[in-house]
Amino acid sequence: EGIRGLYRGFGAILVGGTPGTMIYLCSYEKIKNTLSYKMGISKDQSISGGENDSSNRAGKQFLVYLSSGVLAETIACVIYVPVDVIKERLQVQQRGGFSQEKYAGSWDALVKIMKNEGLSGIYKGYGATLASFGPFSALYFVFYEKCKYWARQQHRQNQSSVSDNSNAAVDDIPFPYIVACSASSGALASWLTSPLDMAKLRLQVQRGKLAANSTSKADVSYR
Repeated sequence: EGIRGLYRGFGAILVGGTPGTMIYLCSYEKIKNTLSYKMGISKDQSISGGENDSSNRAGKQFLVYLSSGVLAETIACVIYVPVDVIKERLQVQQRGGFSQEKYAGSWDALVKIMKNEGLSGIYKGYGATLASFGPFSALYFVFYEKCKYWARQQHRQNQSSVSDNSNAAVDDIPFPYIVACSASSGALASWLTSPLDMAKLRLQVQRGKLAANSTSKADVSYR
């Protein structure tokens, strides 16, 4: 298949994944700020991770981050799911493979899936995707916000031992700290939710087989 085979579905990711990620991150920030306000957590307290807070406030912050991650994923999956379905249909099809309906590209796959399976063909995996990505997003943002709190605390200690900088300067987390927080949070959340992602992938690939060989459901392995 060559190098081209490694990048099947990239067009769908490029066109749909970019706005999907923008909606995902913007939704998280908006929902987080709204829930923080509703639950009586000020912006500074929410960002700081609850320094010197009571256990009640810490619990509220945990719920805010967890709920914001799930809700943001729920919204973003409206775009992510069609992109994911198209990408995986293109990735698993091959010469001599199971698919009788070949897709020439991302747009061709979208048109043929809509024609043969309807809108439900694009969104059949919504529940499975949300069941996989929802817990990931919830755990990721909980870990990420907590990690940022620890990073900010460490940065404050480092700065205070060097000079008496203003609080505004001290509260700016250095870029390497942000990268470390994001990478470690993503790795931990991915490890915890990997079984859910595997189940989602098996269901989506099976759906592609049924779409191509829809004469019988005898080969259904996963329900």
